[in-house]
Amino acid sequence: MLIQLDRDEAARQRLSAEASLLHNARCKRAVLALNELAIRSEEADEGRIKAASVKSLAGASVSAAPDPSSPARCDS
Repeated sequence: MLIQLDRDEAARQRLSAEASLLHNARCKRAVLALNELAIRSEEADEGRIKAASVKSLAGASVSAAPDPSSPARCDS
């Protein structure tokens, strides 16, 4: 009788350990996936910032250029 109780307890502990391993594996996969999402988000933000900077610089150089449709100005 005692041996059977020990075997039953061993089986329960084995199932518990397997469930814990499965849970840990799922948690690890979730952490990896979330880290990957964070990296992609940071890269996208950096890309948007760079694109906005390039656009801003391009707009500044265009606005600094003289308007060809306006009459020439001579300050002499």
